[in-house]
Amino acid sequence: MQLLIVVGVLLAIGTIMVLSASAPTAISESGDAFQYLKKQLLMLFFGGIGMLLATLFNYKNYRKLAWPIFFGALVLLLLVFSPLGHEVNGAKRWILFAGFTLQPSEVMKFAIVILVSYKLSKINVKLENPKSYIVYAVLVIVIAGILQLQHHLSATVIIVLPIIILLLIAGMRKLYFALIGGVLVCGVGLLIAIEPFRLTRFFTFMNPLDPANTQENGWQIVNSLMAIGSGGWFGKGLGQSMQKFYLPEPQNDFIFAIFIEEMGLIGGLIVLMLFGYLIYRGYTIAYHAPDKFSAYMAIGITSIIAIQVIMNILVVISFMPVTGVSLPFFSYGGTSLIFLMIAMGILLNISRNSDTINKIKVSDETEK
Repeated sequence: MQLLIVVGVLLAIGTIMVLSASAPTAISESGDAFQYLKKQLLMLFFGGIGMLLATLFNYKNYRKLAWPIFFGALVLLLLVFSPLGHEVNGAKRWILFAGFTLQPSEVMKFAIVILVSYKLSKINVKLENPKSYIVYAVLVIVIAGILQLQHHLSATVIIVLPIIILLLIAGMRKLYFALIGGVLVCGVGLLIAIEPFRLTRFFTFMNPLDPANTQENGWQIVNSLMAIGSGGWFGKGLGQSMQKFYLPEPQNDFIFAIFIEEMGLIGGLIVLMLFGYLIYRGYTIAYHAPDKFSAYMAIGITSIIAIQVIMNILVVISFMPVTGVSLPFFSYGGTSLIFLMIAMGILLNISRNSDTINKIKVSDETEK
């Protein structure tokens, strides 16, 4: 119940902020200030249905469905390169079908967690020699390769890091952890170096206030910092942001900057506390999970949310190069919101089963 309340509060605040942040863009595009809000509410409706179904669906069935779900997500990733592939702002990462867009990387985030959780929960799984990591290495290479063809480094990081966290919790040796971490850091560095637009973003991050950057590559981060700085302790008031008129698509990656401008640093800290409690509850559910499979799933799902929140906030405050990571439950977006809510349904399902088992144990001990 606590998790459901926190998610509900975050969704309520996020929905209000989508309206506030998107209004200028919506008016300029269609003359309807509620354009993005209407779409967000529709996605909330579908997400709510998905969350309810995931809460009622027996999580143990995901064991049997782990490989089919993964291959389904993989097919969706590959469909981006088909005629169904859809380009937005110069990036081709979506599928457009019957008027609806779907971002396959959002599906893969949770599909890979289910698969890795299933693999690690199998009896007698040991991670003592290099051969134990072959299947995980293949999975990472395949997914990362496809995502790099889509120029989607941020999704790669968000997918790979939870896998490493799960392997570490499952007993991965520290030496292998250090090696994998080193390879990941070098890989990210190499991808930044060989892609001109990523290299430009990196140099802009190093000096965003350089006059050569403020009007071009550093435009987003400069306006983000201006929004945060002008918000002060208590903000300008809901709907009173000025930087949303200058930030490109402020309802997406930089919505938290607009929120602080309108609701102040105090409001921002409250939201961060809500995210912190959500993450705490997710890991607590994992700790009390009825079995290894559900524990790994809870850890993986919670880690995805934690990583996205951290990355988004670091970008907004210019502690990290701009990556295009949305803020969970806040940023405007269909696929991300729906699958986040489904993931919350899975966490609630695990929590409900944990509570049931604990009650049975208490009842048995009382009878004895």
